[in-house]
Amino acid sequence: MIEENTQNQNIKLCECGCGKPVKIYKYVKTKFLVGHCNKGKNHWDWKEGRVSMNNYVGIYSPNHPYVNSMGYVYEHRLVMEKHLGRYLQPEEVVHHIDGDIKNNKIENLKLFPNNAEHIRHEMLGNKNGKKDMSNRFCLICGSNQTYIDKKGLSCWLKKEDGFICTRCYHKLH
Repeated sequence: MIEENTQNQNIKLCECGCGKPVKIYKYVKTKFLVGHCNKGKNHWDWKEGRVSMNNYVGIYSPNHPYVNSMGYVYEHRLVMEKHLGRYLQPEEVVHHIDGDIKNNKIENLKLFPNNAEHIRHEMLGNKNGKKDMSNRFCLICGSNQTYIDKKGLSCWLKKEDGFICTRCYHKLH
């Protein structure tokens, strides 16, 4: 439905179904407001409600309390929520045990209370041997403890001949 407004500009309704007006320009075919074309069935990768989001599977769930700006929630989070019978908090992290981020079976998912705990799990070599920091030793104190900060980052200072732990680094500086 195209209407002409008082300023001689053509206007129609956004085709995503939001009901907001869209200006129609002479040489550009405009169907949606900016960002509205990727919502729901209009998403370029739509497969019966499933889309690819950063290589993870996204499910269109516009009424979910922690939906992204486009109306999607990661499928692995929805699977864990259904299993637990509650919504996940934003800081909770769902881990794929086998490392396959498209395998969203509940048997392949593990919940961590925050990213720091998830990173700690990763650093201890629990993901097919990747990111194993258990073999690092501090050049000063000899400790092999990997400290994880509040952001979930491991704290080792790389030196030419090895590593220095966070505690020793702070004592030196």
